[in-house]
Amino acid sequence: MWLKSRVAKKEGNEIEPKPVIFNADDIFSFEEIVNVLENLTDKENQLATHEDVYFFRYKKPLKLRVILYKTDDFNKKEFDNAKARINKKANKELGISQKVRLFESGKMMRYNIIYTGKTNDELCQFISQNANRNLTRGEGIINIVFAGNEIMIPPLYGECDQLEISRYKDVIKFANQVLLCE
Repeated sequence: MWLKSRVAKKEGNEIEPKPVIFNADDIFSFEEIVNVLENLTDKENQLATHEDVYFFRYKKPLKLRVILYKTDDFNKKEFDNAKARINKKANKELGISQKVRLFESGKMMRYNIIYTGKTNDELCQFISQNANRNLTRGEGIINIVFAGNEIMIPPLYGECDQLEISRYKDVIKFANQVLLCE
């Protein structure tokens, strides 16, 4: 595995974000990713829907929530709707409270993993958005894309604080250790 692209490219006065792409030797199947994520948590912290949307909750070392979404042709509106449905179901069935103490929120992270056989322009634009904004939230959010044998994460550029950098490192560590099993 190796880092393929520069996180951001400056052209004139405009910054053109590019996703960070990890290449893997093997092509991942959706079922393999589901199995890896299922093995990391207890059954009572897992949910699935009939539409290939999964929810996983991990309590240690971080309070981590993972949504795994499978699609053949990415559409942001469909993704947002599926995400809202699984979150609503998880909040109800797993008793997840939306009220969190401020110091606890710094220990929380959410990974939205999109699995697709091919990329399209809408997906590339979606994943190329700067990660800074989502990483500064109380519960940091990062989007990860599996497309064939590539894993893509959004770029991080501009001025960043220590929390953003730490959370971004955690995403790369999660991709390397958990998803790529290295």
